Amino acid sequence: MLLSVGLNHKTAPVHIRERLAFGPDIVVAALRGLREQAGVDESIILSTCNRTEIYCAGDEESCNRVSDWMCSFHGLEHDEVSPYLYAHCADDAIEHLMKVLKELSDRLMILHYGEEIRTGPPAEVMQDEQVKEVYLG
Repeated sequence: MLLSVGLNHKTAPVHIRERLAFGPDIVVAALRGLREQAGVDESIILSTCNRTEIYCAGDEESCNRVSDWMCSFHGLEHDEVSPYLYAHCADDAIEHLMKVLKELSDRLMILHYGEEIRTGPPAEVMQDEQVKEVYLG
């Protein structure tokens, strides 16, 4: 199942977001470390000035492991960060990702098994019936 764990400008103050950011100098090592976590597969790290989010395939317990790993990777105590974190599982994670893409992108290209099914502005792409069927079921 798809999972997402993260924080953003609406849930965390700047000093917390800065401490949990993954810059270009550490993101490759972070992805390697994340991949080593039990129950975590196919991970992506999205880190901008306003948000840090980890998306991965895993089981429900993986959300706790990912948030624990994110804190330990940055040398932070989980209790210090947990009030600012959010987590989404399965359909909620997909819907959250679609909202994030809508905020970050001017155009989207949606693929299904390598085949393009829709390209265009996020609002239009997300209303496409084929996109909804493929990604939201």
